[in-house]
Amino acid sequence: MSNPYSAPNAPMNNTSNGNDTYDPTMFSVEGRIGRIRYLAYTTLIGLMFYAALVVVMLMFGIGLAAAGSGMEGFSGTALVVMILVYLLMIVASVILMRRRLNDLDKSGWWILLALIPLVNIIFGLYVLFAPGTKASNSYGPMPGKTPTVLWVVGLIGPVIAAIGILAAIAIPAYHDYTQRAQAAQVESQYSED
Repeated sequence: MSNPYSAPNAPMNNTSNGNDTYDPTMFSVEGRIGRIRYLAYTTLIGLMFYAALVVVMLMFGIGLAAAGSGMEGFSGTALVVMILVYLLMIVASVILMRRRLNDLDKSGWWILLALIPLVNIIFGLYVLFAPGTKASNSYGPMPGKTPTVLWVVGLIGPVIAAIGILAAIAIPAYHDYTQRAQAAQVESQYSED
């Protein structure tokens, strides 16, 4: 007969030293994600949502073109779908930022700082560049090593953004340059005559 007051047979030492890791998944709502995963996941989710928006916008354009042919409700449906896609994108962004804040051992309520103008820029840079806690924190174990594929995807996002910014600056400047060159050429032709 066993004694209910006897000491347990299991060892009482804690085998966890706080360096446990886990492999986070992209569509999870809980857990922590590091900087590169955050960048890669936001890039992937952004690309997925923008692809969906292109399809919805094409549907919307087809609906507007067919407005005279009795398909008036089609463009309204496409508009509703577009709004839903934007709402899903906002929810996914909030979930990813909350998981990144959990890696920084901060509460998800810190996301509200993203709603304050100018503070949101500093807050976004903090979320993107601050290193997470190196061991388990109050939100779980630290994420495992980031796969190389996520490193590549994580770097694609900033490269695309840099190309877009440079194009937004260079294309109007080039257009202005060509107009001024053409005006100077026309002016030089009139001065020769």
